[in-house]
Amino acid sequence: MNLKKKSIVICGIFVLLFLISGITLMYKGNDAIALAIEKKDGILTAEQVKLSFDSVSGRLIKEAIKEGQEVKKGDIIMQLDSTDTDLSIEKTKAQIAQLDAQINSQNGAINVEYAMTDTQEVQTFNQIDQQKAAIASAQATYKNKQIDYNESYNF
Repeated sequence: MNLKKKSIVICGIFVLLFLISGITLMYKGNDAIALAIEKKDGILTAEQVKLSFDSVSGRLIKEAIKEGQEVKKGDIIMQLDSTDTDLSIEKTKAQIAQLDAQINSQNGAINVEYAMTDTQEVQTFNQIDQQKAAIASAQATYKNKQIDYNESYNF
C-alpha cells in the first residue's frame, strides 16, 4: 500500500510540473515558433509586400528595399506611379462637385417653393379678409334695410 501511495504522489508531482512548465512556456513565449516570429518581424517578405499592396494600383517606379532586407518602421519600401490614384481622386472630386451642385439646385427649388407657399398664404389671408369685409358689408346693409323696414311700417 505504501508503494502504491508513493507512486501516486510521484505521478501527481510530474503532472503538476508538466502543467506549470506548459503554462510558463505559453505566457513567456520561449518556444521555437515565438522566437522565429520575433526574428522574422523585422524582415520584409514578398508575401507581406503582396498583401500590403493588393488593393493598390500603379506602376512601380522605385524599389528601395529588396526581399530579405531588414526594415524599420517608417522606411520607404517602394514608390509607385500615382497617375491612376490622382485620376481616381479627381474623378471623385468631380462627383462630389456634381452632388454639391445637385444639392444646391434642390435647395434653390425648396426656397422657391417656400416663397411660393408664403405668397399663396398671404393671398389666401387677403381673400379671407375680403370675404370678412364682404360679410360685414352685407350685415350692415341688412341691418340698415331692417331699420328702414321697421320705420316704414311703424308710423
